[in-house]
Amino acid sequence: MICLDSDIFLIDLRYPRDRRARRNRAFLDWVGQSESGATTVFSLLEIAGVLSFNLNEQQLVDFYMHFPRRYKVRILPYHDHRQRLPGLRLGEVLRVMQKRAAVGDALIAAQVNRLHGGLEAFVTWSDGHFRGRLVVPVFTPATFSPV
Repeated sequence: MICLDSDIFLIDLRYPRDRRARRNRAFLDWVGQSESGATTVFSLLEIAGVLSFNLNEQQLVDFYMHFPRRYKVRILPYHDHRQRLPGLRLGEVLRVMQKRAAVGDALIAAQVNRLHGGLEAFVTWSDGHFRGRLVVPVFTPATFSPV
């Protein structure tokens, strides 16, 4: 399974004129067909937060609930909105931040590091934000090559 960062979904949802949009869409199509994709609950919340400025309350809830079906990805570690946020130790997040990371990226990285046993790779357009901070290989959609 490969874990996708929020920027991949945001380009698809908000920035169709981005120079990477065509390659991004092709990558998302491959992920959907292969059923090998996942994203963290922190990434999903980051995406929902960006979209919250343009969605009403019900649209935001619907977006959150239908996201995994829309993109054919799993949400790690779970998608149930009744659950608490995944328990990360502050030390796990701080260890990522010690390598220069914003809090959102640090939460995502700490979650990926915790769940790395089932992950082959992390894919993001912001590879510089994650390289050297994850225990799995980091790729962009342009450099990721499925085996």
